[in-house]
Amino acid sequence: MCDFLTNEICKIGKDKLAANKMVIIAGGYKEGERVVCVSRKVCEDLEDLSSDHEEADTRLLLHAKYATRPETRIIVQSPVTNVLVLCTTHFSDISCEELWFRTGVRDHHRYYSYAKSWARSCARVFQPFMPLQGATRQVR
Repeated sequence: MCDFLTNEICKIGKDKLAANKMVIIAGGYKEGERVVCVSRKVCEDLEDLSSDHEEADTRLLLHAKYATRPETRIIVQSPVTNVLVLCTTHFSDISCEELWFRTGVRDHHRYYSYAKSWARSCARVFQPFMPLQGATRQVR
């Protein structure tokens, strides 16, 4: 079912997405490592994002790193606090200018901003407690 829905999203996206928009789909295929980028008229595999992360929490960080460009702002959204800790621990690995974490439900959202100096200090504290779990091989 997931494979069917993912293929349909690709078909619809190629026809309906605005020229400057894209959708990245991960984990929706029978081949769990496959990741595709859908944009206007194109649906292509993204080998750089191929991974065997079992947890969506750690895959979020992989996507954040992939999206990073010089002077970019990345916003990671999750209702669970372990993603907040993962963002703090791996802020320097993501290499973005600004990293924000959005959490909450419905109309009660909170944002946390990461400063480079603060994140480095916290990373030393959290690192032993939050290894990236669920990946059995190194991601490119």
